[in-house]
Amino acid sequence: MLAVRQFAAHRAAPMARLSLQTSARARMASAQAAEHAGSRMHGSTHWAIERYLSLALLPATGYALFVGSSAANDYLLAGLLTAHSHLGFDQVITDYLPKRRSPGAYTAATWGLRAATLAVLIGCIKINSGDVGLTETFRRIWRAPVEAKKIQDAKKAE
Repeated sequence: MLAVRQFAAHRAAPMARLSLQTSARARMASAQAAEHAGSRMHGSTHWAIERYLSLALLPATGYALFVGSSAANDYLLAGLLTAHSHLGFDQVITDYLPKRRSPGAYTAATWGLRAATLAVLIGCIKINSGDVGLTETFRRIWRAPVEAKKIQDAKKAE
């Protein structure tokens, strides 16, 4: 009889550990479900907004390339590019720093992204309001190697 009790106790210990692991997994799954309980459509809405921003960038960029610089288009590009970049980097943070695994790193990265997004938006507005505008700035950067080559060729010819 004693041997049967010892055998039963020996078999019960792994079962108890298994039930503790199962309940820990259930608690984690419940916490994850509570984290995303806000709306079933949140991920879908986020995806749709990203696609609409991408589509809105097409005509704005095309206009800047073919027509040239315009104050309204420069401000539109500033907002669209900043929002598009913010959402893209936010998705990287969500994918590679999950909130449930490293809440501190997730929070720091999210606030760092918000600060960087604000700095980029302020920089774009400054370029648009106090300088030549985003379109002209990009044109100058793009053509800088060509312009530098022309200057070097002119110096060599002298």
